[in-house]
Amino acid sequence: MTNAKFTGNLGGLSGADEECALAADAVKLPNAGSFKAWLSNGSNWPAKRLDTAYSGMYVLTDGTVVAENGWADLTDGELLHPVDLSETKMKVNAAPWTNTKADGTSVGASHCESWTEEMMPQIVGAFGSTNATDARWTDAMGTSSCTGEFPLYCIEDL
Repeated sequence: MTNAKFTGNLGGLSGADEECALAADAVKLPNAGSFKAWLSNGSNWPAKRLDTAYSGMYVLTDGTVVAENGWADLTDGELLHPVDLSETKMKVNAAPWTNTKADGTSVGASHCESWTEEMMPQIVGAFGSTNATDARWTDAMGTSSCTGEFPLYCIEDL
């Protein structure tokens, strides 16, 4: 999770990944360049972009375990703890941009024109919930105008 908040114009998925890498690097996390945004557009999503064979633990920046058994546990629709800490270990109570279902696939067309649009209020992006441990952590089943500012979930992809 990043401290920063972004409009729907993230510079595409690669721009969002760069924001995650920069956030990790700013706090000197190991492997900072391996952090990617948990974000989907119409043709690419985390289940395509991240290592789905990963079997280690997913943890927050304070060491709290979110998913014990890797990708399978992260995407089974039930987390052990909400993803609610930023890279600086600050509590975040927000709706992060995702457009991603709990299984790591795209929700659909609510992706701010592939995360490159922020000017047209009628264009929307889907978001998750930092308070949820069920599927709503990534798919709160709502959308917001791409002019809004929301954080990103950042996942280490080793």
